[in-house]
Amino acid sequence: MIQLDRTGTVEAFQSLLTHCSSLPEIKGLLVLVADGNGFTPKQINPILRGLEVPVFGGIFCHLIHGEEILSQGTLVVGLHEVPHIEVIQPLSSPSPDFDKQLEQAFLAKVRPGQTMFTVVDGFSRNIADLIESLFIIFGLEINYLGGGAGSKSLTSSPCVLTNEGLLQDAAVLALLDLVSGTGVSHGLQEVCGPFKITESYRNQIISIDWVPALEFYSNLIQQDCGKELTRDNLATLGAGYIFGLARLGAEMIARDPLNVTEDGHLLCAGDVPPGSFIHLLKADASSMINAASCARTQADNAFGDGAEDALVTVWDCISRKAFLQEDFGQELASIQKGGQTAIGALTIGEIANSGQDYLEFYNNTVVVGVTERK
Repeated sequence: MIQLDRTGTVEAFQSLLTHCSSLPEIKGLLVLVADGNGFTPKQINPILRGLEVPVFGGIFCHLIHGEEILSQGTLVVGLHEVPHIEVIQPLSSPSPDFDKQLEQAFLAKVRPGQTMFTVVDGFSRNIADLIESLFIIFGLEINYLGGGAGSKSLTSSPCVLTNEGLLQDAAVLALLDLVSGTGVSHGLQEVCGPFKITESYRNQIISIDWVPALEFYSNLIQQDCGKELTRDNLATLGAGYIFGLARLGAEMIARDPLNVTEDGHLLCAGDVPPGSFIHLLKADASSMINAASCARTQADNAFGDGAEDALVTVWDCISRKAFLQEDFGQELASIQKGGQTAIGALTIGEIANSGQDYLEFYNNTVVVGVTERK
């Protein structure tokens, strides 16, 4: 069951959640909220804490409903299976022990063929560490779907939805006894590389080939298109140029330079390890739109028979919308199939396993999940 409110009011949010949770067949709720609603913990925490069913989700830059992009509203997916939920907070702890927490929360419940929805505060540190722990503890026996919640203003704020309320610097993981198929693709094209990350700290690139990161990045862009990159046009010109981390036998993992620190470090949505090698990738509208269609096909094929009756979720990077602009509707249209209405969010980083190859925190990537309904 999928319910949509377009008004973005607190009253509509409460009405939607109260109605869905009161239905006897509903055992849990996936809730996606648009950042434009302007919800605060004070407004919605009493509502979330009063629910009698498990709830998980987040506040995202925009929502996706079919071919629509919603800047306000709430999407609620009523689940017929009870989700086993674990909240991790603070995610940016200086010495996290994610392995122990995940083992205690899920190890006795995990079985092959399940699905774990994972929503993180997209501006937290240690996201890569959490993803690594998930892979170490559970491997690829289960599928993962989700992404980074957060404001399109690119500033940290409470954005993770749980029964405890609206949380900041947190992750919520929901394990469901549901079969799913995933598709992951970006369609970005290589311009040049590789180049060595000579200095970095988690998601901050300090230097590339011993040249200050912003200077190096700007020079590469100017060589390709003749335009100068500045702090002011990073969100527009930079949207078309992304770093790629090589992966054996698979698409490169995109890393979006989202911002610049006062020291000139490039701030990415996702870790870039020192000593790793990156390539400069370039966005192209037609290949990106085709990649979204490919992600849907991958997900359908991985799911197998019955995909036409499944829940289709889309976790699509906000950077893709920034680049495609009016063409972004074509990307969403390429995901729709067979009269189904795909729902999802524009994210700050995407979480999924690509087939049976990798579990990653992606950037500038579209992830499609096809999940069974019971």
